[in-house]
Amino acid sequence: MGCGRGWRVRHRPSTSRAAWPRHPAKPPSRGGVTGASPVAWGWYSSTVTTALRQRSIRTLAWLGDAEFECDVRRRIALRGDYPTGRLDRVRAAVTKAETQAEMLSAIESELTDDETAVVRRARNLRTTRAARSVAAYRAATALEALVAFWCTGEAAPSRRLADVLGPVIERAIDEELARPEPKRG
Repeated sequence: MGCGRGWRVRHRPSTSRAAWPRHPAKPPSRGGVTGASPVAWGWYSSTVTTALRQRSIRTLAWLGDAEFECDVRRRIALRGDYPTGRLDRVRAAVTKAETQAEMLSAIESELTDDETAVVRRARNLRTTRAARSVAAYRAATALEALVAFWCTGEAAPSRRLADVLGPVIERAIDEELARPEPKRG
C-alpha cells in the first residue's frame, strides 16, 4: 500500500519573498494606483479586451458560447417563474446549433465588415467532431464567435448584442414558451 517513498516526505514551500510567484497581470507601479482589483489598475480593461480579441476563433467561439447561454438564461428568467425543467428545455431549444444557425442567417444583413469577417473565419473553422448537421454546427460556431467579438469590444460591449441579436433571441424564446408542455405519463 505504498506510493513509494515520496508520500512520506513533506515539501515545505520557501518562505523567502523572492520565491513567491508574481501575479502575471500585475503592472509595475502605475501612477500610485494600488488595490486588489485588477480593474482599478486602469489599463487592465483595454489590455484584456485586446488580448481576448487576438485569441483564436475557436477560443472566441468558446467564450461566445458562455456569453450567449448566459444572455439566453437571463432573458428566460426575466419572463417569469417556470419549473426548472421547462426553463432548461427552453434554454436547450434556443441554444442548440440549428436555432443559432437560423439566428445568424436572420442578422447577417445587419453586420458590419469586421463582424462579417469574424463570421466568415469562424464558419470556415475545421471541426474535429462529427455533428448531425455540419452546416448548422459551423453557423452556430460563427454566431458564438460573433457574440464573443461583441462582448470583448472597447465601447459598450454588449450594446451590439442587445441591439442586433436581442430581438431574434426574444422571438426564439417566445416561440419555445408558446409550445405546449409535453404530457407526462
